[in-house]
Amino acid sequence: MAWEVVKRSLGHYDRNPFIEGLSQLLTEEVAFDLARRYHIGTTQNGGTIFWQVDERQVVRTGKIIHYDVETLKRIKRGANGNDVVPQWAHSKIGQAGFNLRQCLFGQHLLASPDNLPVAIVEAEKTAVLCSVFLPAYRWLATGGCGAPQLKDAEVLTALNSCGKVLLFPDTGATDKWVAYAKEMRKAGVRVQVRDDLEAPNLARPPNWDLADEFLAFAPTTMLTTGPVRWALTEPDGYPIFWDYPPIQSF
Repeated sequence: MAWEVVKRSLGHYDRNPFIEGLSQLLTEEVAFDLARRYHIGTTQNGGTIFWQVDERQVVRTGKIIHYDVETLKRIKRGANGNDVVPQWAHSKIGQAGFNLRQCLFGQHLLASPDNLPVAIVEAEKTAVLCSVFLPAYRWLATGGCGAPQLKDAEVLTALNSCGKVLLFPDTGATDKWVAYAKEMRKAGVRVQVRDDLEAPNLARPPNWDLADEFLAFAPTTMLTTGPVRWALTEPDGYPIFWDYPPIQSF
């Protein structure tokens, strides 16, 4: 896909509930910086576009998801009662003869010079949030449990060149991702699967992920200017955005 399409979608965050929700949790400055870093766009009707850009800066496609601004949960049913499902950007714009070959969301970060280890989750939202809570990794996402990218030769080659890779599946998907990791090792990827959320003492429900874990620490606090809902480092902790590195102007 052409970069011009991506550029036209960037911004317009006043009508993007995902970025608005991040602004409430992390401040607008941090939310806009995350949108820039991850190439997050906006559709005309308020959908969030998670563009898939590889390490060579080639735009593969984008996935469109609609979010609730308060919960940052995906909207699954519209006001008319119809199902709301994710859509592909290339299908939405009617690009004829398009050959879909996905890469990981955030894969462009593999070209960054910081050389941080890579961590991969299922949801794009989770990768974005984890980049704030656990900044010692480059956070990428498959976009779902099926994770076809983890079987793609080009993706595996890219991962093979970046050192340590950690997989963080949602609860209930660990066995499947352990099988993925086994095949990835055959391609030379140094990969480990983290099953922290499966610990019996946590008793997390199915499909629980790191974003769910972190957003559990986002109580509403009353200030003199009104209520705020900041994401905290831990229960009774401090706002996580206090640890966010200085933002450069571009």
